Amino acid sequence: LNNGTNGWLSFNCPFCDHSRNKRKCAVHVEFQIIKCWECGYKDTAHSFVMTTNKISYKSAIDLIGAYKGKFNISRATPLPTIGKTVSSVSLPLSYTPIMHGESIIATRARNYLEDRKLNLSVLDRLGVGYCTDPKDPYFGYIIFPFKHRGVLTYYIGRDYLGNYLRYKNPLTSEVGLGKTEVLYNEDALDICNVIFITEGIFDALTMGKYGVSLQGWAMSTTQQTKLLHSGVKELCFIPDVGYYKQCVQIASKFIGHKNVRVLPIDILKHLGKDANDIGAGAIIELYKQTPLLDYSMVIDILNA
Repeated sequence: LNNGTNGWLSFNCPFCDHSRNKRKCAVHVEFQIIKCWECGYKDTAHSFVMTTNKISYKSAIDLIGAYKGKFNISRATPLPTIGKTVSSVSLPLSYTPIMHGESIIATRARNYLEDRKLNLSVLDRLGVGYCTDPKDPYFGYIIFPFKHRGVLTYYIGRDYLGNYLRYKNPLTSEVGLGKTEVLYNEDALDICNVIFITEGIFDALTMGKYGVSLQGWAMSTTQQTKLLHSGVKELCFIPDVGYYKQCVQIASKFIGHKNVRVLPIDILKHLGKDANDIGAGAIIELYKQTPLLDYSMVIDILNA
């Protein structure tokens, strides 16, 4: 690595350099982003390390942690923090990565996710897991970590064993913020030009690294500000049946700041019950056919 400026360290791209020593690839150590100015590759640091080294998510995080702080980097003025700063969030004590363990509950957790058409290997790379101790308050819940720039910021639990609550979220007093102050897959705001915004986490996971979820169709000021301040050029909203107008109202706040699309609900409801049911391929094809949202369209939709 060559010492860089503005927080970037340059190196040869493993995907396109081919021993030319052009050093067109760079890593931003603080923001945990890898970008190549030659081939256009852009992803999070842990995804890059997992891909190039063929190692697990945990091994990638450990490897990155061993390198962070070893470089004397000339940084530009740091970006302002949006929302609350959380110094430390810990996963439940008996949290176990989804691909670990052979117990009945481990098998049921994996079967539940596969029934939702999700790839277990991908989920394992994202740090998704479950809890093994029956005394753990999150026992019987799939644990979905929320991370941004290599830091755990939040997590939610989704029931798969018939608990009273479908979702179990940590208390604000425990982690310093609530679900309305975070976005699932916030890293997408740093690496993607287009993102697909959904209500729930399963729909976001269906859209891969481009999927971001709000955990409800009531966008907070913090969530809105994060999206407005991001480098994302286009927001595509995937509405749920019954919440179409609420989704359009939220999307309308970004007109004039970003390109905005809201997928037509009359077509979506004929394709399936949600993005997870429909699949990423069909969602992307519909996105290509959907015009950009403007104020006249918003008025027509809300008055219909």
